[in-house]
Amino acid sequence: MSKTLRSRGVAVAVAIAAPTVASLGFFWYRHWAEGTPDMVRIELAGSADTIRKIIKSYPGRYVDALHADFRLILSYVIATVAGASLGWSLSFTQAARRLSLLAMGAGIVAALCDVGEDLALLHVIEHGGENGFAVVAQGLAFTKFVLLMPAAVVALVAVVTTLWRARPRRLRTYGRPSTANPGHDELPWCPVGANDDRLAHEPNSSEGVRRSAWRTNTYLPPSRRAEPGRDADTIGICVSGGGIRSATFALGALDALRPVLKKARYLVSVSGGGYCAGALQLALQRNRPEELTPEGFESVANPDDVYSGGSAELDHTRRHGNYIADDAKQWLVALGAVLRGVVVSVGTLVLTVVVLGRLLAHLYASLSGDVLKTPWPPLPGVQRTIGLLAAPFLLAWLGGVWLDSCERRACVRLRRWFARVRRYVVATALLVAVAGIGVPLLAWTGGWITSPRAVPLGSIALVVVGWLSALIGVGQRPASRKIFAGLRRAWGATVGSRQRSITAAVAVFAGLLVIVIGLLLLLGNVIATTGAASVTTRSWPWLKEWQVTAIAAAAFGVIAVADQVRWSLHPFYRRRLATAFAVRRERREGRVRAERYDYDNVRTTLHEYAGVCADFPRVIFLCAAHVSGQELTPPGRQVVPWTMSGDYVGSPVLGWMPSKALHDEIPPLLRYDLTVQAAQAISGAAFASQMGRMQRPITRLLTLTNVRLGSWLPNPDYLGRRRAELREGNGSMPWWLPAMPRRRYLVTWARELIGSYPADGPLVFVTDGGHYENLGLVELLRHRCRYICCIDGSGDRPNVARTLAQAVELAYEELGVTIELDHPERLSAGHEGPQRPPPDQLLGELEDRLAQDCTIIGRITYPDLGPDLPKENGYLVIGKAVLTRATPFEVLAHATGNPSFPNDSTADQWFDFTRFDAYHTLGRHVGKSVLSAMKNRPFPSGLSLP
Repeated sequence: MSKTLRSRGVAVAVAIAAPTVASLGFFWYRHWAEGTPDMVRIELAGSADTIRKIIKSYPGRYVDALHADFRLILSYVIATVAGASLGWSLSFTQAARRLSLLAMGAGIVAALCDVGEDLALLHVIEHGGENGFAVVAQGLAFTKFVLLMPAAVVALVAVVTTLWRARPRRLRTYGRPSTANPGHDELPWCPVGANDDRLAHEPNSSEGVRRSAWRTNTYLPPSRRAEPGRDADTIGICVSGGGIRSATFALGALDALRPVLKKARYLVSVSGGGYCAGALQLALQRNRPEELTPEGFESVANPDDVYSGGSAELDHTRRHGNYIADDAKQWLVALGAVLRGVVVSVGTLVLTVVVLGRLLAHLYASLSGDVLKTPWPPLPGVQRTIGLLAAPFLLAWLGGVWLDSCERRACVRLRRWFARVRRYVVATALLVAVAGIGVPLLAWTGGWITSPRAVPLGSIALVVVGWLSALIGVGQRPASRKIFAGLRRAWGATVGSRQRSITAAVAVFAGLLVIVIGLLLLLGNVIATTGAASVTTRSWPWLKEWQVTAIAAAAFGVIAVADQVRWSLHPFYRRRLATAFAVRRERREGRVRAERYDYDNVRTTLHEYAGVCADFPRVIFLCAAHVSGQELTPPGRQVVPWTMSGDYVGSPVLGWMPSKALHDEIPPLLRYDLTVQAAQAISGAAFASQMGRMQRPITRLLTLTNVRLGSWLPNPDYLGRRRAELREGNGSMPWWLPAMPRRRYLVTWARELIGSYPADGPLVFVTDGGHYENLGLVELLRHRCRYICCIDGSGDRPNVARTLAQAVELAYEELGVTIELDHPERLSAGHEGPQRPPPDQLLGELEDRLAQDCTIIGRITYPDLGPDLPKENGYLVIGKAVLTRATPFEVLAHATGNPSFPNDSTADQWFDFTRFDAYHTLGRHVGKSVLSAMKNRPFPSGLSLP
């Protein structure tokens, strides 16, 4: 069936025949029902007396109309099933195929309800049946409409999509895979299915199954495993997340670790660590010919001195620590960017509510105006239907319980069938309850509580509430600072950090609640007032109702086809990061200075600007890709690892794409997020609509108000399957194959709103790597590095190495790697050991904030995962941003006046030069401690340590 419908001629014929059959059935029905009033009034009457009154008042051929309805039922069933079959056959994702199957089932069940309804009405009309038959007919008719309308919409969309794809079309150059027959100089694509052959040797045992899961999570491109220069002494460095706090600390640590940095193979960065790694990578890039100015300025930095103390690029970053906003003008721009996102988001929701409300109002009016007039009690047929649906649910539940202990294949299949029946019955009951009880009650409530003239003011109020609550929730300045300062003045000095966090949480919940309730009341008001007196017609008398609907629909259409990522905070965040962390050291007129990258004209593409530099490691930006369900994601995280580098972009779970080939194959608008600057921003997208293991209620508020970071990137799994279809078509693109989306349409924002992230969709939502693991340590273990330096500026609270503990636990769960740490308690504040020396005056103030050491050693044991991944050992050195007695005096002095140092909130992205200097100096001190700890350890003999 699927292959047959993938023939262009057959699919077009079915697409044309489906609406034709439905139209013929409708016209046949209208012919035999001519002279009768609207049959829907009789179907939803719910009373035999009411039906008789209608027949007596408007004589007509009611019996003939009911008999003709059976032909109409046959026609719309054929049309619905045929249209949904097209959707099932031509869909490229499991979600679309599942929706098409549900549409088929809904159309068939609706037809059965229609047959039962007609039989009950025939009994009432011909034999004078009692009210019971009329109530049954009412319930079946209402259920029929509830199921048939969405099924018809799905079928219609499938028909239109089929005709659209079947049209003659010119394939754009970026749409055709450029490496279907890759040359020798091109990296191979590595779809997720390519990992299956690596598991063939695994024994069929519990140990083999466990190891196969570990092997799956260690899946890397073959070129990455056999990378030139890679040997048994592979060194990796990871720098943790933590915003500009971690970036500044890591810059100091890597400056001290320069001998190790020059010998390392990989530099994995997360979030704020990505600021640092990206800045180093971009500062080392030489000017390309197209970038040279007429004077021919050239970059002069090299791995020996890039971002070293006193360098021009470090001085530039130090001066722009307040990269979000340096002055009043930039503050206005920043607050305006947030406000713009809130206006767009709330405006989209208001337009959606207006369009949806008007459609629902006209739909209910065409069925029966009485449904909206009496919200309580609901129609008796609706109550009866919901009650009767409990019977098949109980039968399916009892059947599942009865077969629970049976392990036969037939019993297992029957038990699964019972589970599906339960889900479908519950879904049907919910649809009937929402349509028959929820919407009428909402319309009555909205029309009773709200006034039409208050709707425009209410929309403005939603924007203001959303803007303020989002600013407070994410800890932005100056809004939260002013609010908490006011609280301190009103309540005295008792408003501490705990009170501030509670106030922020209350503000988040209150803002979220106000927005949701306001939108629901607006929807109810639009439904209640559409037709008799519309909302906007009462407010602005010169506008007619159809004009209001046309304007709202047109505005909604423009928003629906616009790129949603460009309306979020991601572009603003990416541009502002570039002002501080995208510079090169250049010589101009005998003077060395830091020159910013031309953000608008120089696109720092990954394959060009993130390639391996001599004497410098490969930079890998660790991000998190959101995937729905727990089948692919670690428990409690809802994300999988995602990396961006100069050679590959992707994930061991979703597959790998060569950065250059990916750049060439996707639409131009999506290429903006395949740059080094975009990788810095995406890896540091801490405030997003979904936050993986750091999920909080604020994420829903961020989605509703559009105050969100992160981006939607091409899915390697999706592109890999498209390339497989291309190979099967002998190089020609199949007509039914969907094209890559040219932009991130409204559906992507809707997915963020409801939390739906299919693993096989064309795009995948990518955010902060800290939403998966905040050190980058697990990614280095995935590469099976023998020697690892971990720079931890994660800022754990309380001062316990909780982030490190989570990484160690995840490493075993995902990769089977065990790590034994030597005295990890030495990193915790307040644990100086029993031989604590007497404090002097300065250290006395910091006594409870001092740790025993800032560096510890760990031993790594990699599991045996087959001949190509044998068991081996490694070493780990961890340098953490903590205060000790050996910390430089100037850093300790800074800590006395800053109680949160060195764990300032990641939400605080405003660093003046004093905090920048304190974290950078602390980083250099920790880096020297790490270097010292490596001297007496069995690190590679080729590594020259001072």
